Amino acid sequence: MDQRTAALQQAALEQLRIERAANNLSYMEIARRVEVSEKTVRRYFAGERDIPMPTLLQMLEAMGVSVQAFWERSVARIA
Repeated sequence: MDQRTAALQQAALEQLRIERAANNLSYMEIARRVEVSEKTVRRYFAGERDIPMPTLLQMLEAMGVSVQAFWERSVARIA
């Protein structure tokens, strides 16, 4: 993975954490909404496991965040 890709991946993960906190959602609630275990959600947010794109899209929907807004905010973190 090149440096820019790694930076974007890290920025997206940080933005996902911010979105979760801003929407006051627990790991348990996100897990329930996307139908995965709470442990899996915790591993995603810790960066221990890659988030499959369909799951990421479900997580964003559960948080009421558009894909476009999420990526714009993520990219802005490294700009």
